[in-house]
Amino acid sequence: MVYSRNLTSSKTTRSLLILILAMLGIVIMDSAKAQQNIRDNFLVDKISRYESASNYASAEYIYDTDNKLLKIVCTGKMIENGQVRDLKYVDVFEYENDRVSKVHSYDSTHFMFSYDIHFFYNLQKKLIRKEYWMNGSRLGRFNYHYENGRVVSIYNDNTMPFELDTIVYDNLGNVSKHIEIYPKLDMFGQPIPGEFEVRELYYEYDRHPRPNFGLDYLFAFPLIPWLGTAFPCEISFLSNNNMTKAIYEQNTYNYTYNEYGLPETVHDIFDPIGPHPGSLLTITYKQIGETNISGVTQIEKINIYPNPSKDKFFIECENFSAITLYDMLGREVLNQNINGTSEINISQLPKGIYVIRVLSENKVIGSSKIVKQ
Repeated sequence: MVYSRNLTSSKTTRSLLILILAMLGIVIMDSAKAQQNIRDNFLVDKISRYESASNYASAEYIYDTDNKLLKIVCTGKMIENGQVRDLKYVDVFEYENDRVSKVHSYDSTHFMFSYDIHFFYNLQKKLIRKEYWMNGSRLGRFNYHYENGRVVSIYNDNTMPFELDTIVYDNLGNVSKHIEIYPKLDMFGQPIPGEFEVRELYYEYDRHPRPNFGLDYLFAFPLIPWLGTAFPCEISFLSNNNMTKAIYEQNTYNYTYNEYGLPETVHDIFDPIGPHPGSLLTITYKQIGETNISGVTQIEKINIYPNPSKDKFFIECENFSAITLYDMLGREVLNQNINGTSEINISQLPKGIYVIRVLSENKVIGSSKIVKQ
């Protein structure tokens, strides 16, 4: 009888555990669905980075009236051969059968590195191939092999799927491992016939949705500029969530998020060296469609000075608001109410670059950066 009661109790416990896990799964799925619904209502408007007054850039995303991405315009300043000069790169998207067929990349800085990328799809409109072209000559190409609706191998015309490349996913739809096979080289750097080396790359993710450009199918194009060394770009854009670590390449990606759970900043850190000022990206969005969520809007008149600053800076804002400062690791270091022109004391903060988020009525209405000298 005791054994029977214990057995019954054990079965009851297992049943409850299964029920709890099932309910937890439903909650997670509902949460993921809600995040995706929110994501669908916002498109990336601008991504910017800042290192100094002589080294910064901003990528502006231009859409048509149907929210189809037409152009990415990157502008800013750069230091080259000891001189400060303007930089400008433009990506123009060409469509065919409602899919991007070509991207024309124009280098308006050097006028030397302009090229085209051609994309090819199967009858199900899945991307199966990309080719690089310059001056009428094909420079390279990649093919994509699918299984169960997912890309599981990237290969060229001289190899078969899985022969040199295998992509493995986790249960959340993120690329967890990328297995690559390379020819083994001799002491002179020449391939040794019939001998190969295997390299396994591992990746980690959070549970937040990636930024939305309206082109999730175009995973073979780096829509986020300056984002680290997680090569190839397909690894990041084939995954559902934001990559937080590329283990083999020793890169960590630290994110902050706005009130809708969308990435607001991402900081690419090469672990052996640490953070680099120019590797912090700030993302702003524009709202699309109809939704009950009020949009993330940028205030036209936010003035911050002096910048860089040593001990304090002033911020001018039309409305009563609050500001929050974050360091390069995404940690909150200061929170203060502001009204009109306000003085912000940063004397206690270490030197570096800080992200400023401006809020009004608990909504993000603007963002900027301040350099503490």
